[in-house]
Amino acid sequence: MTVNHAVVRLTSAAVVAALAAVLPQAGVAQATGPTVTRSVVVQETLSPDEFVLEVCGIEVDTVVTERTVTMEWPDGRLRHHVVVTYVPADERLAVERDAFTDTFAADGTRTTVGLPIRLIDQTTGRIVIRDAGRIIFTDDGLDIHGPHPYAVSTDIAPYYCPGLFPSP
Repeated sequence: MTVNHAVVRLTSAAVVAALAAVLPQAGVAQATGPTVTRSVVVQETLSPDEFVLEVCGIEVDTVVTERTVTMEWPDGRLRHHVVVTYVPADERLAVERDAFTDTFAADGTRTTVGLPIRLIDQTTGRIVIRDAGRIIFTDDGLDIHGPHPYAVSTDIAPYYCPGLFPSP
């Protein structure tokens, strides 16, 4: 089972990776609580949306609304909660709504839980894909629980571009 990391759209994945890279490794646990950082991007326009260009082959603008909460503990643990919506200007493309939490243990193990990817056809309102459950990323690969068709798919264009490609 492989994940095509080249086209994973989660914008905050880069933020999580950057945070994980600079966090201290496991240390002595302290009695203090986590440092909490909140971020709200009310509306940002990706013009053009490079992800849609790569996956669907068309140039389009996409409006992004994102809220994140990052909690960092002194012992190196990190929790990053994301709620994000991508709305492409072209109705042939799916709206993406994500709500997930990435947790990094002090040993570096990453776990993603929630609804990391939900794609909705703009013309019919049909849920094209509902990725849900838990994925644990380890040195040995992925430990997947729940329906994660996105994680095991080799071609994601039919999901993101339902008006351009036949349904999977």
